[in-house]
Amino acid sequence: MADLEHVRWIRRPELRRPHVIAAFTGWNDAADAASTALRTLIERLGAAPLAEIDPEEFTDFATIRPHVRLADGSTRSIVWPTVSMWSVTSNDHDLILVLAHNDNPPVPGLGSAIFWHVRQPDGRPTEGCVAMGRDVLARWLDAMAPGDAIRIEVD
Repeated sequence: MADLEHVRWIRRPELRRPHVIAAFTGWNDAADAASTALRTLIERLGAAPLAEIDPEEFTDFATIRPHVRLADGSTRSIVWPTVSMWSVTSNDHDLILVLAHNDNPPVPGLGSAIFWHVRQPDGRPTEGCVAMGRDVLARWLDAMAPGDAIRIEVD
């Protein structure tokens, strides 16, 4: 299993064929549409916190700053940017919901995201992603088990 030193597990549920839904705040979250939709899913489905990823190694703090929250008009707390994950069982499958930040421009070595998805119908490439045919992706997902890690290498 890959080294997960930056992950703080809140709980480790048993997942059956999980699906991941991710939303990214920042430059690509037009009118907060993606992050609002994900937060709505978390609230309406009653998703429970699953894990957080420490932002220190993956965030450019010059472009994304912590926020200060004021409670009761006098108590201040600092909210640091983080990658947060929730999980919920919905009907016959488990969902993992991920909320993260995407820097603009992306900062090499400081995260952003690599998506693993079905390729475009016309076969054109996508930026920073691993794309494959639907049947190939389905075989990969069927063969994977909880705890498996994918290592992506560039030739």
